[in-house]
Amino acid sequence: MGKYEGYRCAHCNEIFSESDDVVVCPICGAPHHRKCYIETGKCAAENLHETGESYNPVSEKKEELNKKTCPRCGHELDNEAVFCPHCKTDLRAPRQERPIYQDAMLFGAVRPDDTIDGVKAKDLAEYVGPSSGIFLQKWKIAEKNGSSFSLNIPALLFGPFYYLYRRMNLLGIVFLIFRFISNLPYAICTIAEYVNSSANLTDWAMLADIFSIIGLAVNILAALFFNKLYLSKAVAEIKNPDKIKKGGVSMPAVLIGMSALFAASFILSYFLII
Repeated sequence: MGKYEGYRCAHCNEIFSESDDVVVCPICGAPHHRKCYIETGKCAAENLHETGESYNPVSEKKEELNKKTCPRCGHELDNEAVFCPHCKTDLRAPRQERPIYQDAMLFGAVRPDDTIDGVKAKDLAEYVGPSSGIFLQKWKIAEKNGSSFSLNIPALLFGPFYYLYRRMNLLGIVFLIFRFISNLPYAICTIAEYVNSSANLTDWAMLADIFSIIGLAVNILAALFFNKLYLSKAVAEIKNPDKIKKGGVSMPAVLIGMSALFAASFILSYFLII
């Protein structure tokens, strides 16, 4: 019956399914459910027999050609839609044949429909993008243990550049500024010694050591709380239907951050030397 799947019965107007038993009028070609044809004992489009016209069935599939479904919330949308009006998902990105949350299943700790902080794991995984399985596992364990921190190694090693990579832009900018300020005593000490090797830089050297220790401590603290802060951001954006999701990663943000830090250091060095 696959030929008439999606069409409507000429008698009851119900849409045929794949399993329906369909009979077709030999005169006009009108399709009927077999039981409809037997009950009436005649073709529902009998008026066409006198004129010799053929029945023109309408397929519901033709109407669906201009429709598509949002991959996140499941709402039916116009085929030309760029953003889902319900969940603000960007529909221009190509669909992945393999849902990204399946990577998380490699770790065996989280299932797609498990919830973390009130959000489904598959939605969090799609938001996070690369390395979603690691984040899901850490978040699930932290939620189970009631803990607010877990060490993030990339955040510890790369600091503000990793925050920018994960689109934690505000946190990344704050820590870029903090890194620049905490390195000031060391930069001043190094440049002053280069310009005048006989200068007394004991105080600056001590200040540089103090700032170095403070910077290391703050970096470790931020790395311990990064996963929790990242989860809070992800949950807030996923739950807010009026906000465009800004998950995934961004290498351009990293390059901009590096360029900004280099430019600031260069300008500082220039003014200290002259």
